[in-house]
Amino acid sequence: MKQLTTLTLFLVSMIGSVNSLPIEELESQVFTKINLANSMGCNNFLKEDGAIFEQKCLDKTNEINNLLNKLWMFGENDSDSIKLFKRMWIDDNSSSIISTPLIKLNLVYLLGQEYGISGDTSKKPNHISELRGYVRKYLMSNNPLLLNRAVSAITYVGEPKDVQLLKRIILLKIRGISEKAIDSVATILNSEVSTSMFMKDILPLVNSQQLKDRISKYIL
Repeated sequence: MKQLTTLTLFLVSMIGSVNSLPIEELESQVFTKINLANSMGCNNFLKEDGAIFEQKCLDKTNEINNLLNKLWMFGENDSDSIKLFKRMWIDDNSSSIISTPLIKLNLVYLLGQEYGISGDTSKKPNHISELRGYVRKYLMSNNPLLLNRAVSAITYVGEPKDVQLLKRIILLKIRGISEKAIDSVATILNSEVSTSMFMKDILPLVNSQQLKDRISKYIL
């Protein structure tokens, strides 16, 4: 099932309806924005924790991701969209903004949805492990932008063992991200009983009433 975050849906609505543009034109816009971002020197944007933040590069990154999300959410031909995402994923041009983590993490988020949600990891293609491995390192990031994207992405490529990394994020009490991590745990575990057990264990460790309420929704 196709999913977009509330923030993404808001940003998508701000840049217009996909119905007014052919898919080919949207793809062309993606690469036009990529080339513009590269010319602005955004090819190293947030590649490392502690990297210099540049608003202009964040804006260009969001524009690219929004177009990719529009292609996935509203495109008439999912296979063409997936082919584009895969081409971008394997692009190893370090001088392109495509190689930056905010773009790569969004590609994982989109590619992960191709295979649906399943607790049986044997049903997922082998390269899912590559996507998962990429995301896991950013679940330890100190940058909230990267952490937020990583939590969204791991939801669709994660395995039950990954919920321990999400537990850490829940306990960090980062507004918006910790709540998302709670929901991600439930999706990854894909079991009401297992999810309830996890939530019962973590509930006493949480002080925030907002997080307590979110956790309690999953307790049987």
